Amino acid sequence: MFNIKSMILLVGLLMLNGCAVPPALTPVSQIEDVQSHQQQPSKPVTRQRATQKMPKVVEYRCQKNQKVRVQPNSNQKSKAIQVTFNQTSHKLSSAVTKIGKKYSNIRWIWREDFNGRGQLSDNRGKILADNCIRQ
Repeated sequence: MFNIKSMILLVGLLMLNGCAVPPALTPVSQIEDVQSHQQQPSKPVTRQRATQKMPKVVEYRCQKNQKVRVQPNSNQKSKAIQVTFNQTSHKLSSAVTKIGKKYSNIRWIWREDFNGRGQLSDNRGKILADNCIRQ
């Protein structure tokens, strides 16, 4: 049938055929191939608009027709507020107290009792706005 030489030749040809190098793609054809894969239609992307709730601004009417505006900080983790009085605003941080809410920084102190009445004073104890009633 087959002799050894023809078997070796046949096995050698099969091995050479299996190791053949595929034809190389040019850089242009590689880019076109990548772009054609990227342009295939996919699921439509639906975008939802993120709506951020505006913090509620609370206005207080005080003695001598003064107004104090208190706005909670938009960051839920922070217990800070923004207090506006006489066109000046300061960010005040919460403090622990037994008689109500207290917020302060190095300039102002805002106290609010459980009845909804507030008082704004400076760091020296001078009362800026007293008997403030929530509106």
